[in-house]
Amino acid sequence: MNCGARFPEGMAHCEKCGSPASNTGAQRPDNRPAEEYDTYMEESAEERRQFQPAKTAPRPQRGDPPSRGESRHAVMGTWNFVGTIVLMSIPVLGWIFCIAYACSRDINKNKRNLARAYLFFLFIAAVLAVVIYFAVEPTVRELWPKAMEYLSRQ
Repeated sequence: MNCGARFPEGMAHCEKCGSPASNTGAQRPDNRPAEEYDTYMEESAEERRQFQPAKTAPRPQRGDPPSRGESRHAVMGTWNFVGTIVLMSIPVLGWIFCIAYACSRDINKNKRNLARAYLFFLFIAAVLAVVIYFAVEPTVRELWPKAMEYLSRQ
């Protein structure tokens, strides 16, 4: 008993502290004899003391870090995203920067992924422009002479 109070026979737990009536040593949930259980507990305690967690391996370095002292894995701020998008929006020069950012291994990963996504959307826009052109071109070719004739009369 934990509290030292006596309780009548047949009670399973103490009314004051709730400890079991047969709290005379270690609990043996598998009903082993006390000596066998104590040996088992000592062996498992020894195994727990011998256990050593695995050491983590150092992170591999890929290439040199950027020259400005920024990490390749640092999170880009909002204005950095805005500036990068504005730079990539310049018609020819921006596309060159976009390709350079998308292919570089030493650039910030966020900027590289942004450049790759931007190139992907540029490709989709170009394909859509070609499809729309070929879908609309016969109609425009038919209506253009009529429009020019109408405008020349006025």
